Amino acid sequence: MYEWLQLRLKEHTGVRIAQRRAWWATLQWYFGYCAKKGLGEPFERENSHIFLRELLRSNPRTQGDSTQREAALNWFFSEVVATDSAGQRMRRALRREHVAASTEKAYMGCLRRFQAFVHPRDAMQVDAAEALQFLSHLAAATPTSTSTQNQAYNALCFFFRHVLQQAVPERAAQARRAVDRKLPTILSKSQVYQLLECLPTRFRLMGRLHYGTGLRLNELLRLRIRDVDVDRGRLVVRGCRGVVARTTVLPQALVDSLQLQLQQVRAVHQADLAKQYAGAAMPAALARKYAAARTEWSWQYLFPHSKLTKDPPSGARYRPHVLENSYQQAVRSAANKAAIAKRVTPQVFRHSFAVHLLEAGAALDTVQALLGHPSRQATQIYTQLLQKPFGIVSPLDTLTSFYA
Repeated sequence: MYEWLQLRLKEHTGVRIAQRRAWWATLQWYFGYCAKKGLGEPFERENSHIFLRELLRSNPRTQGDSTQREAALNWFFSEVVATDSAGQRMRRALRREHVAASTEKAYMGCLRRFQAFVHPRDAMQVDAAEALQFLSHLAAATPTSTSTQNQAYNALCFFFRHVLQQAVPERAAQARRAVDRKLPTILSKSQVYQLLECLPTRFRLMGRLHYGTGLRLNELLRLRIRDVDVDRGRLVVRGCRGVVARTTVLPQALVDSLQLQLQQVRAVHQADLAKQYAGAAMPAALARKYAAARTEWSWQYLFPHSKLTKDPPSGARYRPHVLENSYQQAVRSAANKAAIAKRVTPQVFRHSFAVHLLEAGAALDTVQALLGHPSRQATQIYTQLLQKPFGIVSPLDTLTSFYA
């Protein structure tokens, strides 16, 4: 994104070099503001108005610099956004295909790198040969990881198929690198217990539920009250991969703790209603469809954030879920405190859940359904991490009688 934009700015000969540098600093500031405030795409004009108003409100003394900032943003929207046909069509295609937000962000970043590579040509005018050159460039000339190169390949395949209506040549696949798939980190039951005990109190129930259900991290954070079915002992997981919702087991050992958590969330919700807040955070499309439901009890997050967040465009306050970074940092700190000599992230709870179920005799298909894996192959990797893989006993263990 930045490299492509810098190339476009260098071509703008109507201003001095010093002024270009000032414009570039303003644009970087603007992009960072959009990301920090969760405004979404910086390519929307309304976000620039919010950015300028916030600058004047926070520091009125900088009003003299507002003219130059407006000039930088005007150039960006008139000379870059208005002529970015490839980016606009790519974004529409991604949303038409219901691609995940994280994937959309990654694919758009790959497209910007491709636009910088083919500059000054328009990406809408390129052919498959240039895509092959770009992939070869990533593989040979730049220090990028295997996953980054393969992601660029997938992004270009999507761009050519859904935007340019062309097929990427089969030779392009040769520019990909084979992924060295690493085995996931697994903790023993005693290590899981130590890790859970070392977690801060506010994250302990999250960690226990994470290990007891095998959810993905985002699935855990996005649990709402309506997804918890204590009576039937199950959780409903929505918005997961593959779009289709699934159910997973609800540990009976957590019923009392969950009931206490629900009481605390209800108290927070009643206080929010007294403040006339906008409701629980939702994706934009879902918030428009269920605008009235945002303040309902069933739509509140099971693990809400401790503070209300202000929506910059409207000024309304809403309640998001616990931040991902906060929970990740808590798990890492707990692992250090428990002296676990492994690379521990929240994902180890999910991996350990799968392996411990298999060791207890659960069928592979059952574990696959609980984890929400689309294919059996994704679940089979855990069979390599069992305490006794495939039930095999090492021949050395049979020689112990000779040493007696």
